[in-house]
Amino acid sequence: MSDLKNPDQAVFFLSCLYDSNTWSEQELLSYIKESFKEKFPAYFESFTTYKNHFFPMKDYYSKEMGPDLSRLFIFSTSLNDLTSLVSLKIKCDSLERQNLKKEARTFNLDPGYISSSQMVLATGKPYSHRIYLDQGVYGELCYQYEAKSFKKLPWSYPDYGHDEIIQAFNIIREINFFKKNL
Repeated sequence: MSDLKNPDQAVFFLSCLYDSNTWSEQELLSYIKESFKEKFPAYFESFTTYKNHFFPMKDYYSKEMGPDLSRLFIFSTSLNDLTSLVSLKIKCDSLERQNLKKEARTFNLDPGYISSSQMVLATGKPYSHRIYLDQGVYGELCYQYEAKSFKKLPWSYPDYGHDEIIQAFNIIREINFFKKNL
C-alpha cells in the first residue's frame, strides 16, 4: 500500500510566442502580469523573463501570427501548488481568445511547471504520451531530471531540445529547489 500525499510545489512558467508588430515585449509583460494578478497573484506578481530566438516551430506559428515573432519564457519566482495547472491553462487560452486579431492569435501562451524532477507543459491536445488532468487539459512530460540536468524526451517539442533553453530551465530549477534545501 502506498502513502498518498500531496506533491512538492513547483515553479510555474509561461512560454509565450508573440507577434512583435502587435506587442512590444514590455507591453506584453505588463498585460500578462495584470491579467494574472487577480486569479494567480503569487505566480506572476514577480517574475523573471528569459528571451530566446531559437524556435524551430516558428514557421508553424508564423502562418497564423505573422513572420515577426518573438519568444519569451516567464518564470514565477515562488513555488506553487501543482493543482492549479489546469486553471492556469484555461486562463491562458482565454487570454489568447480575447486578443485575437482577424480571428488569428497575437500570442501563444503555454503554461507549465518545473519541479525538482521534471518539466511539464499543459496542453489541450490529447496524445499517447499525455496524461489527462481535468477540464480538457492534458499534462505533457517534456523533461526529466537526471545526471544533474534536465533531459529532453523523444516527444519533446524541438524548441525545448535546444541546449540554451535546457540550461535556462536548469538554472530556474537550481535557484528554486537548491535554496530550499540549504
